[in-house]
Formats: sequence, structure tokens, C-alpha cells
Amino acid sequence: MIDTMTSAIDLPALMDRLAGDRDLLKELIGLYLEDEQALLDEVAAAIASGDPARLARSAHTLKGSVGNFCSAAAHRAAAALEAAGRANQMDAAGTLFSRLVAELDAVREDMRVLLEDKGV
Repeated sequence: MIDTMTSAIDLPALMDRLAGDRDLLKELIGLYLEDEQALLDEVAAAIASGDPARLARSAHTLKGSVGNFCSAAAHRAAAALEAAGRANQMDAAGTLFSRLVAELDAVREDMRVLLEDKGV
């Protein structure tokens, strides 16, 4: 089980959101993991092309996807990228993207632990 004091995912809030349905949790994690790389690639492509509207859209989509997991830090990181796109502040996007990737790495690690946990 993940340590709820240091976890990237607020597991009690997530399980409350899912009404304790551990099968649904596993399904949601699977769906997220299937889509995560494509979502990150789209954000990276938006940054590489210098397209703020595309950045805002792709970061918004990723924010919604990771937001399903009650991960405040990753959600904030995606929101910051979305805001940078909306404000046409592409110079900050690289740093914000690095922060987002680090936060998503932590979320993914928590997901791995949850999937391995026999209680989930």
C-alpha cells in the first residue's frame, strides 16, 4: 500500500470518489496508463512547435486525466502549463513541462504500487 503521508495520490480521497470500488480503481489506472504517453507527447509537441493554443488544449486534457486521481501536485503542474499556453508564455513551458513530468513520475509510481497491492 502507498504511504498516504508522502503519496502523490490522495488515496483516501480517491477511494471516496470511487465509493471504495477497487475494481474501478484498477480500470481507471489502466486507462490512464494507456493514454499518458500520448498525452505527454502532445504537450511536448505543442512546446516544440511554439503553439500556445495547442499547449493550453493538450495540458488541459492531461490535467483532467490526472485530476481523476486526486493528485494535487500533478494537477497543479498541468494547470500551470495550461495557463502558460493561454497567456502565450511559451518561454516558461519547458521548465513547467519538466515539473509536470516529475510529478507524473510520482503518480505513476503510486499507481504501480496500487496495482501490485493485493488489497486493491
